[in-house]
Amino acid sequence: MAELSYRRHIDGLRAVAVLAVVAFHAGLPWLPGGYVGVDVFFVVSGFLITGLLLREFETRGDISLAGFYERRVRRLAPALLLVLAVTLALGTVFLVPIGGEQQGLAKSAIATLLLGSNVWFAHATGGYFDAPAAAQPLLHTWSLSVEEQFYLVWPALLLLASRWAKRRGSDPDRAAALTLALVGLASLVLSVVTTQTHPEFAFFGSPTRAWEFAIGGLAFFLIRRRSAPLPLAQPLALLGLAAIAWACVTFVEGETPFPGWRAGIPALGAALVILGGEHNERGWCTRWLTLRPMVFIGLLSYSLYLWHWPLLVVARLETLDEIGPWAVAGICVLAFVLAWLTYRYVENPLRRKQYPLMATRKRAFVVGFAGCALVMGLAGGLGAWSRLGWRGDAGQAALQVALSEMRKSRTDCAQGRPYGGTLQANESCTPPPA
Repeated sequence: MAELSYRRHIDGLRAVAVLAVVAFHAGLPWLPGGYVGVDVFFVVSGFLITGLLLREFETRGDISLAGFYERRVRRLAPALLLVLAVTLALGTVFLVPIGGEQQGLAKSAIATLLLGSNVWFAHATGGYFDAPAAAQPLLHTWSLSVEEQFYLVWPALLLLASRWAKRRGSDPDRAAALTLALVGLASLVLSVVTTQTHPEFAFFGSPTRAWEFAIGGLAFFLIRRRSAPLPLAQPLALLGLAAIAWACVTFVEGETPFPGWRAGIPALGAALVILGGEHNERGWCTRWLTLRPMVFIGLLSYSLYLWHWPLLVVARLETLDEIGPWAVAGICVLAFVLAWLTYRYVENPLRRKQYPLMATRKRAFVVGFAGCALVMGLAGGLGAWSRLGWRGDAGQAALQVALSEMRKSRTDCAQGRPYGGTLQANESCTPPPA
């Protein structure tokens, strides 16, 4: 029976996922589908969280929800609160109150702290690939909110299924796996249907993403039953990496309907990589994932994911999207440096209780809530200033009124991204009447 020990190849898989996302956000043309790295993260989270919970139930005969949420607070809150505070400071300096830039940042920060930024962005942007979304410094937190909503539901659901099976004398693992499979199947059907009818909900919604977590959880159940590598483990891992790479290269934002069934390509690919590397670290595919640089990037993946997008968005807004490739590369390097510093001095020490600040469960919750309240106050202050602080300037006030009356136009007319110095003249473009 598999133990939930440290798996280096999963950190390597995390590195693949975060590098794909960063490359996509940096605008590399040969990875138009790099956004599927988020789907890989969902599968990894489903695998790890399911494993942690089941091992606890097996060891203690129960699951401590308080202990689980304490670990999640230690793992997620410190780095997130730091990035939110710095992003709000950058927004105060570089964003403008007119046009809703600062207000949008403040609202999205509050939504993130309330574990609902995915709902906020589905409402505020019109879609992940639409132009308004690209101007949101905290857009990437939508996936974090989806994960947090998964954390709110799955532990309790797993605990109920395991307790029910134990009282009936049945196998708790089988009951939990069946529950996860049913939830995953319902979520997949909902995702496929709503991708065509309500794409914003399908992309941002946690009910339409739960099946990706379920794939990871079911992968753990499969490993749990085995004490030897799967047959053809390394070809399976190679196939999984190829599936992720194929999605990164061939999927195109705004053109490939997503998520729907297509998200299953990188999601199943991630599951195959996890399964192929279990009990088998000698295959060349697993050896590549467990190289020291890959593991290092995987360890930084959470902080790197948090840092890179706000820095890119603020720089693009400040330069009217005329930032060059060398500047983008420099920002990505800066994000790596900040990610290492955050991991080294904030994320890892607090998670491992090396600082007295969060050394006990009570302190972890108190500091977590206090930090959320502080950052929420900063966000509220920025939002209030952006709304009230400019009213004395008649010109700015008039411009703000005019901008508030504008409507989104989902066309590729007039200007490319990034702006190349010339305007497009596409005869098929029909500007709005206003």
